[in-house]
Formats: sequence, C-alpha cells, structure tokens
Amino acid sequence: MVQETEMSDHDSAFKKLLTVFFVEFIDLFCPDVRSWIIPESVEFLPQELFLDLTTISPSEESLGVEGQRRILDIAARVRASPDSSMVASNEEDVFFIIHVDPQSTRQSSFDRRMFRYFSRLYDYYDIPVYPIALFTFDNPLTEQPNCHTVSFPNHPVLDFRYQVIQLNRLSWRDYMNNPNPVACALMAKMRIDPLDRPRVKFECLCLLTTLNLEEGKERLISSFVDAYLRLNSPEKQQFEALIATLEPERREDVMVLTTSWKEEGRAEGLAEGLQQVKNILLRQIGRKFPELTPDTLEQVRVLNVSQLEALADALLDFSTPQDLLTWLAAQQ
Repeated sequence: MVQETEMSDHDSAFKKLLTVFFVEFIDLFCPDVRSWIIPESVEFLPQELFLDLTTISPSEESLGVEGQRRILDIAARVRASPDSSMVASNEEDVFFIIHVDPQSTRQSSFDRRMFRYFSRLYDYYDIPVYPIALFTFDNPLTEQPNCHTVSFPNHPVLDFRYQVIQLNRLSWRDYMNNPNPVACALMAKMRIDPLDRPRVKFECLCLLTTLNLEEGKERLISSFVDAYLRLNSPEKQQFEALIATLEPERREDVMVLTTSWKEEGRAEGLAEGLQQVKNILLRQIGRKFPELTPDTLEQVRVLNVSQLEALADALLDFSTPQDLLTWLAAQQ
C-alpha cells in the first residue's frame, strides 16, 4: 500500500508539472512539435472519456497488460499553426493530439500499451496523435524501446513508433543554463552522480530565481525539486555552503524558494530552522516596508511555524505597511 501511494504521489507530481507547463515541456524536448502548435489552443482532453477507451480486455490482461491504470496520463488536443509544416496550403483548422505518458516503473508491456492508447485515441477522435513516453524511473539505465512491432516471416504488419524521453539517460549539466521551467524541475530527476546532489539542487533553485514566474508556478517547481532532491544532513551542509557563496540578495532569493523548512519545522520543531525562516522574512519585510517600527517587527519574531508559513504566502500580496499590520492584528 505504501508503494502504491508513493507511485500515485509520483505520478500526480509529474502530471501537475506537465499540465501547468505543457507547452514548455514540448518546447524543451520536442522543439519541432512546438513549432507546429498554437499555444493558446491547447485543450486537455477530459479524463472521463478514457475510462472506456483504455479499459483492458480479458485477452489483454492475460498478456500481462497492467490493469490498474484506466486513464491516459496527459492528452491534449492542439491546433496546428497555419504556417507550419503540419498544414497544407489548402487546409484550415488542422488539429492533432499530443499524448504524454509519464512512466515511473519499467514494464515489459509498455510498448503495447502505448500502441493501444494511440490506436484508441486515433479511432475515437479521428485526428493524428503524436505519442511521447516520458520515463521517470531511476533504474534501469538501459535505453528503453521506442516502438511496438507486429510482423510475420513474410510480411511486416506494424511498425508503431513513439518518442522516448528517458530522464536517467540525460545529464543535468546539459540543462543547467536552460531558461525553461521544465528543465529547472526535471534536472532533479536526470542522471546525477550522488556527490553532485547538493550542487544540482543549488543550480535548480538558482535557475528558478531567474525565470520571473508567478508565485504559484514558482512554488510548484521548488516543491518538485525539493521532493526529488531531499538532502541528508551532510548534503544540506554542502547545499548551504553553496548558497553562502552567493551575493546577499541572490542568496535570500534562493533561500526563500527552499521548502524543506516547513516540513522540518512541523515534524521536528527545529529552533535553528525556525529562526532562519524568521530572519529571511524579517529581511524581506524590511526591504519592502523600511518604515516599519521595531514593535511591528517584534510581532513577526514571535510568530509560530504555521503563522510564518501563512505570512510567507501572504507577504507577496501586501502593497502597504497597513496590509501587514492588519494581518498581524488578525493573528492575535
């Protein structure tokens, strides 16, 4: 049950990331496909429609097909750009489907499943389908197949191919300067030498501070990185040493993005971590509202962990010192 829960959380994290940053994902790994589509046209297909499309038959089950997954992970209907190679000169309103299947465990029947999803989507919607397999597991490192074939000794019947993105065969170093939010997140799941884990988390968060994303999207990526690069004590020391090399303002921006302190503060009540969070918030408040009195800052110092977390969320919406005073008064 624990393993199933972990897989569900894993699948959910990837699905949320790729749904929010779908166009950026396609741009990162399939730039040709990105050039074909109108970003504003992306429409995610309702999952309920796939309940019948992907329910396995008894014969499929006997072949070892996984039956616990009844829905596609991500399928989006997109409109092709009129000036792209997808659209002939005499055509208008050309649509196609992009199907992305994040796969957290290796399955011997995966190629058959990809073909099944493709064929049923193609049959149901009657428009082209571009299939992508995203392998997110840590092992094996061997290259995974990208096709499903059916042939007879005298005749090849089927040669179905899909695009494969296998994260554990990609080097994080190749993406560390890529200003794409998906690269920023997925570096945490690429091929990483154990000794590089603190460095990768540092580079991910440094890159994130340069992307100027809205708060919700920024938090989604920082939480993703934190979940897949959860550092042990020695690694945390190395991570903190790297942060200490930054200029003060940049260092503060990176520290604000780290989310581990919230869980650690709740679970362990670490006084040191709590004080660090208070210091960060006090510096940010001082920069935003330099006219605040010492008495007001003292009210921040006495907040508990849950209140500090709430203040970190609320602070970005404050535009005047009175907003902060009103919020503090409500905590009494």
